Amino acid sequence: MGQLKTIAIAVGMGLLGGGGFLAITNPKPEVYEEFAVDRLEEYARQELCENNNGGGGLGGLLAGSCESLVAIGREPARQLVIRQTEHQNYGLFSIYVSDLNANEYLPVDLIGKRLPVFHVESVGIAGRFIIYNFREE
Repeated sequence: MGQLKTIAIAVGMGLLGGGGFLAITNPKPEVYEEFAVDRLEEYARQELCENNNGGGGLGGLLAGSCESLVAIGREPARQLVIRQTEHQNYGLFSIYVSDLNANEYLPVDLIGKRLPVFHVESVGIAGRFIIYNFREE
């Protein structure tokens, strides 16, 4: 019976330790904002700068300035993420649901096309974010 009690205590301590670790490393909303803005910048560089260098749109219109404009857009992108994201904190992990629509801020005639609307569902756990549902509309 003593060995069973020792195993039960060890398992209990392990569960408490693991739960404590998850609670401490549950990413805060500010960290999610940084994560989401990084992903948006990555998308903008690829879709607006790299894929349009020779054609219309922002990349063709401003060629060498596109990267700078993407960097300038970092703070407005952060505000977009803040306004269009719902956060639910469950202590050990957090759920973030974002419906990101920048079309009201970037008129079609400025960039040459409508931007997609992104629906993103992510879980923040152990200091990381895992996107488990992504839809581009």
